[in-house]
Amino acid sequence: MSRTTTALSPGTPGQPFVDTLTKQAQSHPTAFVPLHRWVEILECHFSPELAPRPRAPFEGRHPGQGQPFPVRPCVWVTPTGFITLPHAITSRSVAAQLQGFAAVALAAPVFLTLFSSSSPLVLSDRMSRAAVAPAPCISGERERRSGSSVDDGEIRWTDRTRYDESLKHALKTWQFSGAAIKLRPDTATTVNDLEFRDYRGGTADRAAVAQYVRDSGTAATDYVRFNRDKMSGRSRAFMNSAAAHELGHALGLCHKGGRVLSLMWTDIASPPITSPQAVDKANYRNLWR
Repeated sequence: MSRTTTALSPGTPGQPFVDTLTKQAQSHPTAFVPLHRWVEILECHFSPELAPRPRAPFEGRHPGQGQPFPVRPCVWVTPTGFITLPHAITSRSVAAQLQGFAAVALAAPVFLTLFSSSSPLVLSDRMSRAAVAPAPCISGERERRSGSSVDDGEIRWTDRTRYDESLKHALKTWQFSGAAIKLRPDTATTVNDLEFRDYRGGTADRAAVAQYVRDSGTAATDYVRFNRDKMSGRSRAFMNSAAAHELGHALGLCHKGGRVLSLMWTDIASPPITSPQAVDKANYRNLWR
């Protein structure tokens, strides 16, 4: 890590990231930086405005754009005290900021060699929970179990869509380690909680790419509906993002604002976010704990 830091050119935009990671390593008796600390340091030095840009609306709504992000300090408690650096919101290119991350990635083997078989490099569920807190819903929305398709700890689903691969992707990505809700296909002896189907919704700017339709009736079936007119000709990542997002709604999650990196943005990002992010899992666990 020291050699990597020395090799960086003076004034490299990624230098603060490398410096912070180095200090974290030096503060630990084994020079180990836990993986959740890497996440925190990355979030500090990669500003929200450099996250994937929202482009296509899921449900036809567009979030506010151009809102300024506050400059706030990033603070970590270490065995030797506090490390504090400003969270600078700048217009530097992603490529420039990635210089620091690339340098650290090259140095990663130095950290990995410090581990024996008795201390494997594993990001535990406890560490990932500690790294990110649940995020608030956008105005007018809230997360509640009663707004989901979950019935007795599971969602029984039926496939009536042509987008089978994206459906499979969505089901798989929401069955992450520690997920409390089971996603199982409907059978002749179970109640169909959620049906995936297609419809013709047009291609207007405000037309939805996909939508989750909740039926509040007893033993009723909810729907995830894909707009064939908007899905046609799209990339696999785009379709996977739409499917995973709507399944997130079926699991009770709301839309999130642009201050957090989330699958549950109101718009499909460019490039698309195709799986639940750390904050999405935090909200999921908070709802289904």
